[in-house]
Amino acid sequence: MTFTAIRTALLPAVFEEAAFRRLWLANVLSQTGSQISRVGLILVVVQQTDSVTALVVLVWLETLPSALIAPWAGALIDRRSRRAVMVMADLVRFGSLMVIFAAPTFVVICAMATLQSGATGFFQPARAAALPLTVRRERLVSANSWDQGAANTMFVLGPVIGTELLLRVGLRSTLVVDSLTFLLSAWLIPAVVGERRPWAECPSVLGAAIDDVRNGWRYLRHHDLAWHLTGLFFVSLLCAGLWTPLAPFFIRDYLGGSTRLLGWQFSAFGAGAIAGSAMASPVVARWGRGPIVCTGLIAEGACQTAYAIVPNVILSTVLMFSWGIFVSLIVVPFYSILQTAVDERFLGRVFSAINQSENLAMGVALGIAVVLHDLLDSHTILLAGGVTYCTVALASLLTTGGRNLLATR
Repeated sequence: MTFTAIRTALLPAVFEEAAFRRLWLANVLSQTGSQISRVGLILVVVQQTDSVTALVVLVWLETLPSALIAPWAGALIDRRSRRAVMVMADLVRFGSLMVIFAAPTFVVICAMATLQSGATGFFQPARAAALPLTVRRERLVSANSWDQGAANTMFVLGPVIGTELLLRVGLRSTLVVDSLTFLLSAWLIPAVVGERRPWAECPSVLGAAIDDVRNGWRYLRHHDLAWHLTGLFFVSLLCAGLWTPLAPFFIRDYLGGSTRLLGWQFSAFGAGAIAGSAMASPVVARWGRGPIVCTGLIAEGACQTAYAIVPNVILSTVLMFSWGIFVSLIVVPFYSILQTAVDERFLGRVFSAINQSENLAMGVALGIAVVLHDLLDSHTILLAGGVTYCTVALASLLTTGGRNLLATR
């Protein structure tokens, strides 16, 4: 058998698309580099400062820049070549790691983390907007399933790889490995879309950019389905995002578990997310994209509610696995709905808005957890988040956007 025949027999049909293969592998490498860099830099900051405040500052700097530049990133993605945007983002992340390689101090790490966050704010929406241009429409759900599966796998393996590299070969060697993943990603990204309208044709570059941002938000606000999905995405991340800052206290005070259990539950969630990615394509093919998104939202809220009230280590770990499954079952059809329902000229701006809502929701969830933890115990806060999640997901079915979503196949 030839290599082509073996590849056709072993891989799903979506990998017959050469552009998708390259984009998928570029995403695998980029996600690997991001996860390795993140855990490595967190561990170095802890070693250098031994300060919770310093760690919180780093986490905020990894999140906020991406949210702040999202509108402008979306305008650039829709205005220029998406390949060029992704390549530049990878090169910026490569360069930032090289700066840390030269001077791995806390201040430099924070400055470069800010730069990396901004670059990721360009890369991820550009990739999501480019993906539907690499596959046939009927293969889009499968493409998103494999794309999400790769991201989830790196979410599980990346921190392990990053920790082992840091401990075994040191920070600088780890940075070299990380930077190479971004260079390879930049080389692999396919040319899937040509140049957009160049700003040089406009009387004012700044004025054109502002108009693009304004038009993008106007388009999103008046697109009932996209607006409804963006709102649900924000609420889901806001409620579910409470787990990350509260998990250590919940596990210690309510479950009576050790710090090691936190790692196991992270792994259980990641394993569930991988399983959900594998299940997404056949499940969506059977029941449709909209119904799966609606069902998954309600089920994820129910998992969080049950997790908050079940004082059992084994059952709570099983619930974390289930939680991961439902997250993937939501994300895969969620992306494919937007990729087909949104006008291609606005895809970059819509996905940048999604990226912005994700970062803002996580930031708000962190703030809520910090404030409420002085007033309530962690299990009460998580329970309230789960109940709110379920209530909003159920209530959304009564709205026009919810009915349109249910009807989306």
